[in-house]
Amino acid sequence: MRSPRTLAITGVLAVIQVALMLTGFGSVPLPTGLNVTILAIPAILAAVLAGPIAGAVVGGVFGVTSFAFATTPVFQNAFIAIVPRLLIGPIAAVVHRSVRPRSDIIALGLGGVAGAIANTGLVLGLAIVLPAPSGAPYLAPGAAWDVARSNVPSEAALAALVTIIVGVAVRSAAGRR
Repeated sequence: MRSPRTLAITGVLAVIQVALMLTGFGSVPLPTGLNVTILAIPAILAAVLAGPIAGAVVGGVFGVTSFAFATTPVFQNAFIAIVPRLLIGPIAAVVHRSVRPRSDIIALGLGGVAGAIANTGLVLGLAIVLPAPSGAPYLAPGAAWDVARSNVPSEAALAALVTIIVGVAVRSAAGRR
């Protein structure tokens, strides 16, 4: 992390990440009865505002806290809890950077979508291929698909919206476009 700005963004978003995990505010109930996670958003924001390494650091905080406070067997597996979260930021940053020359707002939104999909997709993908202590996978493919179908659209839309709002606000406050 080369600049004080990058370090500050990373630190603030890492603290927000821990606060969301500890308070339970990282899960948003929807009127449909679903609870969607917003826990990937700090890692996404770190990535689009400060770069892929900042996103990986904040994602790592997400993964470690997810593992440390796991209440479900799938997140008691350190590989499943941590590795996908390390990749949220770099994936969001690559998407953001590739689209940004055309439109920063669209790039922010797509970075948010990519990060949210990376989080849920990688966790579910690992949960269907890695064996639980019982020897069977943590999730059957059909169950993973049901979770993806029900959660990913809301999580991706929420991540896109928050990433656009915060990204534009931070850039405006810093005098950048």
